[in-house]
Amino acid sequence: MSRRFFRRLTDPRRRDRARFLGDIFAALNRAFQEEAEQSGLTKAEIAKRLGVHRSVITRRLSGQGNMTFETLHDMAWVMGRRVTIHLPRRDDIGLGNSRPSDGSKDLTTSTGSPTFSSSKEPLRFSVNS
Repeated sequence: MSRRFFRRLTDPRRRDRARFLGDIFAALNRAFQEEAEQSGLTKAEIAKRLGVHRSVITRRLSGQGNMTFETLHDMAWVMGRRVTIHLPRRDDIGLGNSRPSDGSKDLTTSTGSPTFSSSKEPLRFSVNS
């Protein structure tokens, strides 16, 4: 493997970005799975409602390509979800077991990874580092 590859692994900003994107795709997939189980929603139905080919939805759910906020919103909208983003200061982020100062529900686990609630609550993630 090249030095460039290893440099990317050790760059904290890039590592944090990869974790952040992984959290978004995990949340989107979790929401899709919940909706598929509860209402029978399929990738083909999402594609039809958005006017794209089913393969586009499969690629988006698998994390391939660079998803825009617009695409994230549209996919969440089709699933009856709302995307919300909470941007706490890095200094304010504890171990995830305390409530945020704004009174909202803390959505992180002790590892700092977000957890997501039931399908009727907004799709929400925190940007943590």
